[in-house]
Amino acid sequence: MDNHLKKVLVVDDEPKIIEVVKSFLESKGFTVFAAENGKQALEIFERGNIALIVLDLMLPDMTGEEICMQIRKKSRVPIIMLTAKIEEVDMLRGLNIGADDYITKPFSLKALYARIEAVLRRSSDDLVPLYNRPLSMVAIWKLISKVITSKKIRWKLTLPQMNINYWRR
Repeated sequence: MDNHLKKVLVVDDEPKIIEVVKSFLESKGFTVFAAENGKQALEIFERGNIALIVLDLMLPDMTGEEICMQIRKKSRVPIIMLTAKIEEVDMLRGLNIGADDYITKPFSLKALYARIEAVLRRSSDDLVPLYNRPLSMVAIWKLISKVITSKKIRWKLTLPQMNINYWRR
């Protein structure tokens, strides 16, 4: 996945975690913004075209849950919660209020990166092939019909019309 234009916001009140995560993600091609509290996080989010947020839950001025709920009122940006809260009830609450993933501390940078890639892949508007293989006509038709439906255009084609040779007559 091409990350050179992806902006990630890392929100944590521990400067060491910000430093390590920021450095690692920058080495993977991301542009990384950092915030040490909720107010900074919301300001950065409002200013930039953020592709993903890595969000700690225990911040000095407001909780990560509050930040997540405020962002969800405005945006579907992917949010990965990165927290020391290890109880299942905390994880379920985080996912129920809008987080796309939940990682507990201590954590692996490689696992964080893999989850970021997975969340971005699922949320991408780009048509990214998962495998290097040609698409079948059915797969192409599903992609075209998704685009047509999203543009509020309704075309009804019969199965023979979906065959490329039908249009060459």
